[in-house]
Amino acid sequence: MEEQISKAVDWEPDVEDWYSGTLDRVNVERSYITVRLGNGELTFVPVQAISVRSSGHYFCLPLGTDMYVRIRRNHGNKLYRWYALEAQVADPDFDPVRDLGALIEWNGTYGIIKCVCGCRLFARANDNAREHLKIGDELEFDVVWNEVHNRFVARNMKVIVDAGTF
Repeated sequence: MEEQISKAVDWEPDVEDWYSGTLDRVNVERSYITVRLGNGELTFVPVQAISVRSSGHYFCLPLGTDMYVRIRRNHGNKLYRWYALEAQVADPDFDPVRDLGALIEWNGTYGIIKCVCGCRLFARANDNAREHLKIGDELEFDVVWNEVHNRFVARNMKVIVDAGTF
């Protein structure tokens, strides 16, 4: 059935339908991944489209990881026929994990942590840590699912290497 769909020139996917595939490529520098659909066609997935990630990670997932995508035609792109509107890891692990990374953006209350693997996570400080964190600090933190923001976030951050000690 999927082969017939891929050969239908005028077929357009319903943007509300989910299609299964596997993680095919990761490009950390350009912040995207590709998912190979069951019919062999490639889907371009910007990291912003990944709504459910395995413990907040996306760049370090092994190739072949099962994924689901909602797609639209990627007009004018011969390499990636489809563009993902949303992507999800098929079987994410929602258990909190402890992770390592460096604080790369910070406004005193929240910011962005770049994990050792290259993945980025939203971070919100505990009340007692707000004034102590600095850009460049190497941190240990919990990765937890936040229902309000509908994404993984870094919490319970602890400075393991202070940026001021370099």
